[in-house]
Amino acid sequence: MPKFSVQLHEALKAGPHWDLRLEKDNAAISFAVPKRKLPGKGEKVLAIQVEDHPIDYMFWEGVIPEGSYGAGKVSVFDKGEYKINKWGDKEVDVTFQGKALSGRYVFLHTGDNKWLIVPKNVKQGAVPVEVL
Repeated sequence: MPKFSVQLHEALKAGPHWDLRLEKDNAAISFAVPKRKLPGKGEKVLAIQVEDHPIDYMFWEGVIPEGSYGAGKVSVFDKGEYKINKWGDKEVDVTFQGKALSGRYVFLHTGDNKWLIVPKNVKQGAVPVEVL
């Protein structure tokens, strides 16, 4: 099964946010979650699709130096495997098997690089987490 990761990105310029990465076709399909909250049961969360990253970056932790794009601290918050239920241009339906993200989530394309993450069947113990 393909892998996923959720990284806490304490970006100096954009502020703290989550980076959600999905392994697909030898790349890490990447989304920034700017509202600083992961989706919990009954909640929808905006995600901005950013450029694909190398798969190795999915589990990287460290500090991006000041003056570089995305400068700030990066740490892995959650990781695991996921199952692709559907992958299309307008809708991506996946089932995560992680500690924080666990269960079925649907990504709905709302235009440009914007997606709405909608939990459909969130498993017990998967709770929304905000970046402080």
